[in-house]
Amino acid sequence: MQRHRFAAPAVHDMVFVAARELHVIEQVQPLPSQDVRVRVVHPTGFERAAADHLRVTRQGLAYFSRVFGDYPYPVLTVVVPPAEAEAVSGMEYPTLFFTSGPWWGTSTPLHLGAIETTAHELAHQWFQGMVATNEVEHPALDEGLTSWATGELLRELHGRHGSAGS
Repeated sequence: MQRHRFAAPAVHDMVFVAARELHVIEQVQPLPSQDVRVRVVHPTGFERAAADHLRVTRQGLAYFSRVFGDYPYPVLTVVVPPAEAEAVSGMEYPTLFFTSGPWWGTSTPLHLGAIETTAHELAHQWFQGMVATNEVEHPALDEGLTSWATGELLRELHGRHGSAGS
């Protein structure tokens, strides 16, 4: 048995992930005020998808931090769920979000829908996460701003004609 202790100051919600056979890849994303350790947790066989999610998350952290202010936490965890847990896809919490997995196959690059999920859930780290809006009473302050920011990030990464936004 192992015991782990975690502390997350200045968060309004939390979640944890526990499962057998999960793997972690991580890299550090330098930002102006601090370095952020980005971890991608994924099941066996999703190595390529995990690398794609890591790349998009790091690029998104740099972009959103430049546009909206630095990400305030030292760690960000991205969870790529297995197919049997796809219902958790697209959920965000401060310092952690669940993205989409490559359930259609692992030998091809991630589909734009999975990349968009990562971009969208990352944007929630600012809108809903740091702004901490009431998403039931004021959905435009959460989903609306997050969807707009997602489109801006995708345009930044892929250009106006290479992204879902036009």
